[in-house]
Amino acid sequence: MFPRAAVASVVGLGGFAGAMGGVLFQRVTGRVLQATNNNYSLIFVVCGLAYVTAWVVFHLLAPRMEPARVEEPAR
Repeated sequence: MFPRAAVASVVGLGGFAGAMGGVLFQRVTGRVLQATNNNYSLIFVVCGLAYVTAWVVFHLLAPRMEPARVEEPAR
């Protein structure tokens, strides 16, 4: 979907977003467990819906899977 010059940047941004999502999820999980007296039900529901939510977001952001139109930098 992206030109060669942009692939590394896209992968880097995706990796950063994933890492920050992991940090945020751990902190939220701890607070939810403290608030619900260690009831994991809500955590399991969120984990179960994670892939479906990611699929929906992916298809909303890139519905046709066509190459991105990015201008190459002039040399």
